[in-house]
Parts: sequence; structure tokens; C-alpha cells
Amino acid sequence: MEEQSDLNLLKNKSARLNPYSLVVADFEGDTMNCYDIYGTGEIPMDIILSAVTKQETKKVVFGFTPREQEGCNISLLKQEDTTLFYKTKDQNTCKENQRMFPILSRA
Repeated sequence: MEEQSDLNLLKNKSARLNPYSLVVADFEGDTMNCYDIYGTGEIPMDIILSAVTKQETKKVVFGFTPREQEGCNISLLKQEDTTLFYKTKDQNTCKENQRMFPILSRA
């Protein structure tokens, strides 16, 4: 059996001890703007958010489409020069599956 390199061993151990690695967010009053969460996806969103929100936080605004959407209010984000064109056979794809491109992926 081959021995793992020190780097691979550290990565594997870190992944077990720290299942999520980074939350990119800022705060405006009682609102947390959560731009993205980078990690393995093993921890439920509500647990991650409870670990990073402030006591006075009443609202979280996501800058991406969260996998877990239960309890979320979805609203249309309108910004100039952000039109997306795509081609699909199913004309109801956007109506049934509301998504957004992550804010951090925009130029």
C-alpha cells in the first residue's frame, strides 16, 4: 500500500474535521449578505448560517441559488445589463426552476 503524501494526508484530515471551509459574507444592519459558501456540502445550510450570523441578524440575502431553499423567499433580482440568453426545449425551465448566477461569478 502506498503512503499518502503529507499534503494529501493534511487535506483528508482537514476535510473530516472542517466539512465547510469558507463563507463569503458581509453585514448591513440586521441583514447578512451571503455571497457564497465553499465546502463539501455535508453540513445543512441552517447550521452553517447559525455559526456565522450575528445575534442581531434577521435576514440573509443569498448571492447564489442555495441548494436548500426551504424557508427562503425568492424574489426577482433586476439589474441593468444582466440579461441571460439560453436555448432549451422546455420553455418553462426558468419559471419552474428559479436560479441565478452567483454574484461572485460576475465581472
